[in-house]
Amino acid sequence: MTLADDLADAVCGGALEQAAALLQAGADARAHTRRHPELWSVYFDSDAPLLHLAALRGNAAMVKLLLEHGAPLDERPSQERSYQTHDDTYEVPGWSALMLAASYGFLDVARVLVAAGADLDATDASHDSALKMASRASRRRSLPAGSQHAAVAALLRGAKKAKKARQRSR
Repeated sequence: MTLADDLADAVCGGALEQAAALLQAGADARAHTRRHPELWSVYFDSDAPLLHLAALRGNAAMVKLLLEHGAPLDERPSQERSYQTHDDTYEVPGWSALMLAASYGFLDVARVLVAAGADLDATDASHDSALKMASRASRRRSLPAGSQHAAVAALLRGAKKAKKARQRSR
Protein backbone atom coordinates (compact mmCIF):
# COMPACT_ATOMS: atom_id res chain seq x y z
CA MET A 1 0.00 0.00 0.00
CA THR A 2 1.03 3.59 -0.55
CA LEU A 3 1.06 6.50 1.89
CA ALA A 4 -2.09 7.79 0.17
CA ASP A 5 -3.89 4.47 0.74
CA ASP A 6 -2.76 4.38 4.36
CA LEU A 7 -3.96 7.96 4.84
CA ALA A 8 -7.34 7.11 3.30
CA ASP A 9 -7.63 4.19 5.74
CA ALA A 10 -6.75 6.47 8.67
CA VAL A 11 -9.28 9.11 7.58
CA CYS A 12 -11.98 6.48 7.07
CA GLY A 13 -11.28 4.91 10.43
CA GLY A 14 -11.01 8.20 12.30
CA ALA A 15 -7.43 7.43 13.33
CA LEU A 16 -6.30 11.00 13.94
CA GLU A 17 -2.84 10.22 15.34
CA GLN A 18 -2.11 7.81 12.51
CA ALA A 19 -3.26 10.35 9.93
CA ALA A 20 -1.06 13.03 11.53
CA ALA A 21 1.95 10.70 11.45
CA LEU A 22 1.32 9.84 7.80
CA LEU A 23 1.01 13.51 6.88
CA GLN A 24 4.29 14.21 8.71
CA ALA A 25 5.86 11.34 6.74
CA GLY A 26 4.85 12.95 3.45
CA ALA A 27 1.34 11.73 2.69
CA ASP A 28 -0.59 14.30 0.67
CA ALA A 29 -3.73 15.80 2.24
CA ARG A 30 -4.84 16.69 -1.29
CA ALA A 31 -5.05 13.00 -2.17
CA HIS A 32 -8.23 11.31 -3.19
CA THR A 33 -9.46 7.95 -1.99
CA ARG A 34 -9.25 4.89 -4.14
CA ARG A 35 -11.93 2.24 -4.07
CA HIS A 36 -11.05 -0.46 -1.57
CA PRO A 37 -13.07 -2.64 0.82
CA GLU A 38 -12.61 -0.44 3.88
CA LEU A 39 -14.38 2.43 2.12
CA TRP A 40 -17.19 0.62 0.33
CA SER A 41 -19.58 0.90 3.23
CA VAL A 42 -19.17 4.67 3.26
CA TYR A 43 -18.24 5.72 -0.25
CA PHE A 44 -19.24 4.01 -3.45
CA ASP A 45 -17.24 5.85 -6.08
CA SER A 46 -13.50 6.09 -6.35
CA ASP A 47 -11.51 9.30 -6.43
CA ALA A 48 -13.14 11.13 -3.51
CA PRO A 49 -11.20 13.95 -1.84
CA LEU A 50 -10.04 12.93 1.63
CA LEU A 51 -11.54 16.11 3.07
CA HIS A 52 -14.94 14.99 1.79
CA LEU A 53 -14.53 11.62 3.44
CA ALA A 54 -13.58 13.22 6.78
CA ALA A 55 -16.58 15.58 6.51
CA LEU A 56 -18.88 12.72 5.57
CA ARG A 57 -17.71 10.82 8.65
CA GLY A 58 -18.47 13.85 10.85
CA ASN A 59 -14.87 14.03 12.05
CA ALA A 60 -14.14 17.70 12.74
CA ALA A 61 -10.66 17.02 14.13
CA MET A 62 -9.71 15.10 10.96
CA VAL A 63 -11.14 17.87 8.77
CA LYS A 64 -9.01 20.41 10.65
CA LEU A 65 -5.89 18.23 10.37
CA LEU A 66 -6.34 17.78 6.62
CA LEU A 67 -6.91 21.51 6.13
CA GLU A 68 -3.78 22.30 8.15
CA HIS A 69 -1.85 20.07 5.75
CA GLY A 70 -3.15 21.64 2.55
CA ALA A 71 -6.38 19.85 1.68
CA PRO A 72 -8.33 22.05 -0.75
CA LEU A 73 -11.09 23.74 1.23
CA ASP A 74 -13.67 24.24 -1.49
CA GLU A 75 -12.89 21.38 -3.86
CA ARG A 76 -16.05 20.22 -5.55
CA PRO A 77 -15.91 17.11 -7.71
CA SER A 78 -17.54 17.83 -11.03
CA GLN A 79 -18.94 14.33 -11.39
CA GLU A 80 -21.89 13.07 -9.43
CA ARG A 81 -20.86 11.02 -6.45
CA SER A 82 -22.89 8.56 -4.40
CA TYR A 83 -22.43 8.59 -0.65
CA GLN A 84 -24.15 6.04 1.55
CA THR A 85 -24.87 6.12 5.25
CA HIS A 86 -26.63 3.44 7.25
CA ASP A 87 -30.03 4.69 6.09
CA ASP A 88 -29.59 6.90 3.03
CA THR A 89 -27.76 7.17 -0.26
CA TYR A 90 -27.03 10.69 -1.47
CA GLU A 91 -26.21 11.78 -4.97
CA VAL A 92 -23.93 14.76 -4.60
CA PRO A 93 -23.32 16.61 -7.85
CA GLY A 94 -20.37 18.86 -7.13
CA TRP A 95 -20.84 19.10 -3.37
CA SER A 96 -18.20 20.75 -1.24
CA ALA A 97 -17.17 19.42 2.17
CA LEU A 98 -19.32 22.18 3.71
CA MET A 99 -22.33 20.94 1.74
CA LEU A 100 -21.75 17.44 3.08
CA ALA A 101 -21.52 18.73 6.65
CA ALA A 102 -24.69 20.78 6.17
CA SER A 103 -26.60 17.91 4.62
CA TYR A 104 -25.69 15.53 7.42
CA GLY A 105 -26.05 18.06 10.24
CA PHE A 106 -22.42 17.86 11.36
CA LEU A 107 -22.19 21.13 13.27
CA ASP A 108 -18.59 20.73 14.47
CA VAL A 109 -17.40 19.97 10.94
CA ALA A 110 -19.32 22.96 9.59
CA ARG A 111 -17.72 25.19 12.25
CA VAL A 112 -14.23 24.10 11.23
CA LEU A 113 -14.95 24.64 7.53
CA VAL A 114 -16.58 28.05 8.08
CA ALA A 115 -13.70 29.17 10.31
CA ALA A 116 -11.27 28.09 7.58
CA GLY A 117 -13.10 30.31 5.08
CA ALA A 118 -15.26 27.86 3.16
CA ASP A 119 -17.29 29.38 0.33
CA LEU A 120 -20.70 30.03 1.87
CA ASP A 121 -22.27 30.94 -1.46
CA ALA A 122 -21.22 27.87 -3.46
CA THR A 123 -24.05 25.90 -5.02
CA ASP A 124 -24.30 22.41 -6.43
CA ALA A 125 -25.68 21.37 -9.81
CA SER A 126 -29.21 21.84 -8.44
CA HIS A 127 -28.35 25.40 -7.30
CA ASP A 128 -28.57 24.41 -3.64
CA SER A 129 -26.20 26.02 -1.15
CA ALA A 130 -25.03 24.49 2.13
CA LEU A 131 -27.47 26.78 3.96
CA LYS A 132 -30.38 25.62 1.82
CA MET A 133 -29.41 21.97 2.37
CA ALA A 134 -29.23 22.36 6.15
CA SER A 135 -32.47 24.34 6.30
CA ARG A 136 -34.34 21.81 4.18
CA ALA A 137 -32.97 18.88 6.18
CA SER A 138 -33.94 20.52 9.49
CA ARG A 139 -37.57 20.56 8.32
CA ARG A 140 -37.46 16.95 7.05
CA ARG A 141 -35.75 15.26 9.98
CA SER A 142 -37.19 14.35 13.33
CA LEU A 143 -35.45 15.41 16.51
CA PRO A 144 -32.60 15.22 17.44
CA ALA A 145 -31.27 15.11 13.86
CA GLY A 146 -33.48 18.04 12.85
CA SER A 147 -32.05 20.18 15.62
CA GLN A 148 -28.51 19.41 14.44
CA HIS A 149 -29.41 20.55 10.94
CA ALA A 150 -31.10 23.65 12.35
CA ALA A 151 -27.92 24.47 14.30
CA VAL A 152 -25.85 24.15 11.12
CA ALA A 153 -28.32 26.38 9.28
CA ALA A 154 -28.09 28.98 12.08
CA LEU A 155 -24.28 28.85 11.94
CA LEU A 156 -24.31 29.38 8.18
CA ARG A 157 -26.86 32.21 8.36
CA GLY A 158 -24.72 33.94 10.99
CA ALA A 159 -21.55 33.46 8.93
CA LYS A 160 -23.24 34.90 5.84
CA LYS A 161 -24.45 37.95 7.81
CA ALA A 162 -20.96 38.52 9.21
CA LYS A 163 -19.48 38.23 5.73
CA LYS A 164 -21.93 40.82 4.36
CA ALA A 165 -21.20 43.17 7.27
CA ARG A 166 -17.45 42.90 6.61
CA GLN A 167 -18.02 43.64 2.91
CA ARG A 168 -20.13 46.71 3.71
CA SER A 169 -17.54 48.09 6.11
CA ARG A 170 -14.82 48.14 3.44
